Amino acid sequence: MKLFKYSFLELINNKGFCFLFILNLGLGLAGFVALDGFKGSIENTIHKRSKAVLGADFGLSARRALTKAEVSIVESHLPNNYQETKMVEMVSMVANKDKSSRLVQLKAIQEHYPFYGEVLLEGGTQLEVKKYQNRPVVWIYPELVRQLNTGKGESLKIGDQFFEVVGVIADDAAAGITTNMAPRIYLPFEQLQKTNLLKKGSIAWFSQLYRLPGLNDSELNDLKDKIFDKFEEAEIRVFTHKNASRQMAELLSRLNDFLGLASMVALFLASIGAAFLFRSYLQKSRTSIAILMSLGASRLQTFFFYLLQVILLGFLSCVLSVVLSFIIVPGLGGLTQELLPFDIQYELSLNTIFVALVVSLLGSVLIALPLLVRLRNIKISMLVRDQQARAHGFDPLFILSLLPAIVFFYIMSFWLSNSFQVGSIFTILFFVSCLVLSGLSLLLFAGLEKFMDIKNLSLRWAIRDLSRLRGTTVVTFVTIGLSSLLLNLIPQVQKTLGTELERPDQSKLPSLFLFDIQEEQVEPLENILKNHNLVLDQISPTIRARLVEINGEVFDKGKGIGKSLTREEEREMRFRNRGFNLSYRSQPSDAETIIEGSPFPGPFNEQRDKIPQISVETRFADRLNFKINDVLKFEIEGVPVEGKIVNLRRVEWTSFQPNFFVQFQPGVLEVAPKTFIATIPNMDIEKKHRLQDSLVEELPNVSLVDVSRIVKRINEVIVQMSWALGFMTILSLLSGFVVIYSMANHQARDRTWEIGLMKSLGAQFHLIRNQFLWQFCLVSFFAMFIGALLSLIMSWIFSSYIFESLWVFAWEIPLLSILFAVFGTLIVTTLAIRKSLEKPTSHLFS
Repeated sequence: MKLFKYSFLELINNKGFCFLFILNLGLGLAGFVALDGFKGSIENTIHKRSKAVLGADFGLSARRALTKAEVSIVESHLPNNYQETKMVEMVSMVANKDKSSRLVQLKAIQEHYPFYGEVLLEGGTQLEVKKYQNRPVVWIYPELVRQLNTGKGESLKIGDQFFEVVGVIADDAAAGITTNMAPRIYLPFEQLQKTNLLKKGSIAWFSQLYRLPGLNDSELNDLKDKIFDKFEEAEIRVFTHKNASRQMAELLSRLNDFLGLASMVALFLASIGAAFLFRSYLQKSRTSIAILMSLGASRLQTFFFYLLQVILLGFLSCVLSVVLSFIIVPGLGGLTQELLPFDIQYELSLNTIFVALVVSLLGSVLIALPLLVRLRNIKISMLVRDQQARAHGFDPLFILSLLPAIVFFYIMSFWLSNSFQVGSIFTILFFVSCLVLSGLSLLLFAGLEKFMDIKNLSLRWAIRDLSRLRGTTVVTFVTIGLSSLLLNLIPQVQKTLGTELERPDQSKLPSLFLFDIQEEQVEPLENILKNHNLVLDQISPTIRARLVEINGEVFDKGKGIGKSLTREEEREMRFRNRGFNLSYRSQPSDAETIIEGSPFPGPFNEQRDKIPQISVETRFADRLNFKINDVLKFEIEGVPVEGKIVNLRRVEWTSFQPNFFVQFQPGVLEVAPKTFIATIPNMDIEKKHRLQDSLVEELPNVSLVDVSRIVKRINEVIVQMSWALGFMTILSLLSGFVVIYSMANHQARDRTWEIGLMKSLGAQFHLIRNQFLWQFCLVSFFAMFIGALLSLIMSWIFSSYIFESLWVFAWEIPLLSILFAVFGTLIVTTLAIRKSLEKPTSHLFS
């Protein structure tokens, strides 16, 4: 208890150090705490609504109608008090009385849907499908009222059938995360067949939903796993309402993962500043340490005396970060406005507070540990003579004490990203960047010594100090350089992706993407386009299949997606639990490049070739561990088809051309049941609308996607994400400014005797002040410049090897960031040294 009391009194007597330490670490923790709370709030809000979003407790679905035998398998495992309903979801074109058309999401429901939640109409009534199940009616989203100039009492054409609009939806509890690509239309399940949209190969999801009163989440999950194992077909999805909500929140979760890595940078930079502050504090406390040891305190007791102080400061930093998180989260909450139809209620859970407390306390201890280890080298006689204790030679224990902090950083990176791969790459790149910045700073400021004959006295003194105080220089340089790297990397990648999507002349973006084209409709479709002076481009067959064997062994579809899986494991499970869209093509398209293996020699010939050849997209092959010469066996409507992988392709997905993960050699799948997808080249808006209306009139089952609308929406999401990442990066830069303030303030106080000497020799105030300003502004300028340069190199690597897109140089952000950093450094340094420089000469020598 006495140790706690003395530690607290010691901190009270060093208010300046305490304030800067708490502010610095609190800023670094604030982003982390806010993101953990934001993530928890998203999950809690969506999970609370998960039954309403699914409309049921449990379900299964497939890209085809479920058979009676499959439904019987499920229902044989259900309790007797279950209720069931059916639902079909698909996208289609609809047209109004003036033949204007739009793409919509159709949702055909039966009378019991939804079991949970409500679909409310304008006027406050609830959607009730039972009394309309024998009438061709629809309920529409309000967007369609504006887009198609329609409303209650009007008619809409869906496929071959006209439907009366009997209500406009005001609030849909079943609405989940949306990309705003297409508004929703509800219609009676019994009326969907009349549209004639459900042709062979049409893209639609058929679902069987159940209400299972009395079963908790754990029992539902066990039921899901039991039923999942009963189905051999990977394309049949079995899920609970919790599974559905986790998949729905995946986009926001991924965004949160990368935001978490940005917060990790801010926390790391704050840790550097905190370590420097604590080092300065220990140097200043030499007398106190000498007194403690002279009174009989052992080195271990002294160690715990200062360790307890660090723990107290870590606790107060946690409190500050929690307070700041309530300011940060509303800015992050803006991200969900476009993606979720409901507001996220921010709640700081006890779990988030506990995690924040653990991170702050453990982080503080790990920051101080290497410095406290050095206390074992201290001798009382050295302290009494006011000498600094310095470690000489290699110190294994000091190096060993750094390892826990590095391991902690890696574990945090993995935990925040939910990915071994991303966490490992981030950690490696981060520490490599630290080493590069450290090395460049030493080379740069060693080279500045050549300019010691410069006339400007303040600048000459600043260059001398940069060379002499290398430890301070490197720490400041790395801190600002990392902030610059992150601050410039995000907008640079955004600019590259945005430009790639906005340049149809280079990426060859089509104007419209068509799907669900039946085989007999290809020729009529080409004739319609010919009348509009257009041609059908990249027409590609699509054959639905399931993978049954790899190299003679049964394909393992896995055990489904669980809560504890990493992002890589989740992705692999999703790919295993899916059907395959096969196609065939004689040679790669403009958006494809063979990177390994050989191209197809020509059409398959049974007399000449032993087995058909297959081409696989390279990343898809990596996820499922496919390799060249592997033999894959597919089943297409009960007919087995084998093929050997002969090449791997890289696909430029941003081309929005028809691309496939798996393509067969021509001459194999031509007789299989198929539909087609295709694109139409770029055209002006008016011509696009005329063509779209004609296609809906002549071929109502063919769905069209406006690529420009998709590109616009993707850009909006990218901008939202970049703003959020930029917001977190500002915390990193603020941490950097706190480091600059701490170091400038420490130097000014540590050099009081030198400042007093210069003043007594006639040095003017502005001359001494400018020495500090030059010193820290030079560090800030070069660190921001090199950090920006590294961000350009890294963005080029990302663009070329990860996004596989055209790299674009955005010069505005680096220029503005450098100017902002230098200006901020001027202000921060002036504030940090003002008090020390304004002291009278007599006080400086006292």
